[in-house]
Amino acid sequence: TTAPVVTVTSGTDTVELGTTWTDAGATADDGSTVTTTGTVDTDTVGSYTVTYSATDASGNTGTATRSVTVVDTTAPVVTVTSGTDTVELGTTWTDAGATADDGSTVTTTGTVDTDTVGSYTVTYSATDASGNTGTATRSVTVVDTTAPAFIGASSKGGDYYYYDTVGYGGDFQIPEELAIGTIFGFVKATDENAVTYSIDKSFQEGSLININSTSGELSLLEVPDVESSSQPASYGAIVIASDGVNTGEMYFAIEIININDNTPNFSSLNSFSAAENQTFAGTVIVEDLDGLNNDLRNKNINDVSITISGSDFELGALTKSSNGSTGIYSV
Repeated sequence: TTAPVVTVTSGTDTVELGTTWTDAGATADDGSTVTTTGTVDTDTVGSYTVTYSATDASGNTGTATRSVTVVDTTAPVVTVTSGTDTVELGTTWTDAGATADDGSTVTTTGTVDTDTVGSYTVTYSATDASGNTGTATRSVTVVDTTAPAFIGASSKGGDYYYYDTVGYGGDFQIPEELAIGTIFGFVKATDENAVTYSIDKSFQEGSLININSTSGELSLLEVPDVESSSQPASYGAIVIASDGVNTGEMYFAIEIININDNTPNFSSLNSFSAAENQTFAGTVIVEDLDGLNNDLRNKNINDVSITISGSDFELGALTKSSNGSTGIYSV
């Protein structure tokens, strides 16, 4: 009447979801055959019971059970999708996203500010039905490799004129005798960051030109004088625009316009001797450093004329010197 004693063989009775479970079986103390009932579904989390039975020759049956637990402790594997992770300042970055190996929904945290240079981290997370969470990160770098772009220059109007010149950034025309520090125009460059301006002091007349580092306003550091042999007839310079990382350059020139700022003077004799019946008495020489017929913006500003008083003399035709600053009249 004594049933066989069934002993469960030690085995691995906690198994990870989706893996394979191997039944270690059981034995009967009398050598009876052991039969097994019950199944373990390793694709479903839960607890399962496997029953072992052994019946001897007298019909006595002994049983034992094994408890198998299917668990899920493995987090989803999140894979970052390849994308463009270095982006230029001020442009648009598109997130390529990520996927989870078990099909779980992937959520994203973290932002990328493409208006600010720096490194940003985007985190992707996926949580499965058992509450296991897997994460992965993407590093995005916002860089500034674009130099400020000059959009030209402009004058302040009035007697200050600006015009484009093919091959150059732009030129200005300003009148001589302009006071030091007088703003005659400005340059302008655009960039995603704040732009500061400077003049290349080593290039041409750059050391004689001042620029406001913030506004780009231009002025001279000397009073221009067309008649001065020690000053240039025009000023050339390179303006540099910087965004703190990159720099752009533009050449410009300043043409000095002559104005009527000198008084004509006579350099000939103030008396003549003439023989009786002689019609030609001599020559009158007048000089004007501004030129006898100077043209400023297509307007005659200094057409020198001479008058003579008395009825005993008359002026002949004007003969100009090659430089236009000296005129000779016959009397």
